Amino acid sequence: MNSPVVVSRFAFLLVMLAASSLLAQGVLTANWKTDADRAWQSARREQRPMLLFITSQNCLYCRKMEHETFANRTVAAAIQAGFVPVSVLAEQNPDLVGKFRVRSYPTTVIVSPRTGVIDYMVGYVGPVDFQRRLDVATRQNAAPVTATRPWANH
Repeated sequence: MNSPVVVSRFAFLLVMLAASSLLAQGVLTANWKTDADRAWQSARREQRPMLLFITSQNCLYCRKMEHETFANRTVAAAIQAGFVPVSVLAEQNPDLVGKFRVRSYPTTVIVSPRTGVIDYMVGYVGPVDFQRRLDVATRQNAAPVTATRPWANH
């Protein structure tokens, strides 16, 4: 027999999950794209890194990141100023999930059209750490690209 505490916790989790899905729809601004291919085209055209946020439908930490990290004014301003942001559902983008070897959600990847993957973040990242990583990615994207020997990193 289920105790009232267990049933209450389960009901609470269900309500939070449903509410977070509804609330998440309005958190990301209109500037966030939902098509990774189009976002990559924009990133290449504008020479700005693409910020790829891979989420899942029932992911509580994805919603937490949307509400706490991406809703943060400083983070939101930095994203809009220096990145091409795109948010995709893993369930609708299995090829992308495979390409970036996503194993858990959320996964955030910053990809430069000049140098490739700059940062790869697995799980929830709070606003302060996320802002620091955006700053690093911005500097790396702006750094001159130098030719290296193809075998140098192997």
